[in-house]
Amino acid sequence: MNNQTQREIVINEYNPHWSTMFQHEAGLIQQHLAENCLNIWHIGSTSVPGLVAKPIIDIVVAVKDISRLDSDRDCLQSLNYMAMGEHGIQGRRFFWKTPQKRSFHLHIFEENNEEITRYIAFRDYLCQNPHVANAYGAIKQALAKQFPNNIDDYVTGKDSFIRSISYWAGVA
Repeated sequence: MNNQTQREIVINEYNPHWSTMFQHEAGLIQQHLAENCLNIWHIGSTSVPGLVAKPIIDIVVAVKDISRLDSDRDCLQSLNYMAMGEHGIQGRRFFWKTPQKRSFHLHIFEENNEEITRYIAFRDYLCQNPHVANAYGAIKQALAKQFPNNIDDYVTGKDSFIRSISYWAGVA
């Protein structure tokens, strides 16, 4: 097992401060990316009121020119972000903040990338359908209990439900 697989999975009750944390971080990211930054959204479970979540704020960013980001891979280093390349999604630039105790994940795409739409539609569907969000939360809690130190199996366990939500949201 690698370090990624062995990371402890902690699921917390919804924290209303996650929104404030996102807003603060989004301001810092906007400053660092400057005119290349077009928009920033709070995504993932921490963006859905009432949903249990790993206490990591997921942020998606649309930029004008991804090659500008590639030519300055350290542009977010002063904010303690570590560049991880595409990290499994073509066209994405993935960063995590403070790897020892992750607090933020950045998913950066060039404008009009369909993955941006997918992330936002997924979030919006959960916000508009609390019963589905609660079911998703129950699955996450059960998987975290079953695989407390194996993020790969935790993620795999959520996959079919996530695909169902994406289908219902019209972005499958």
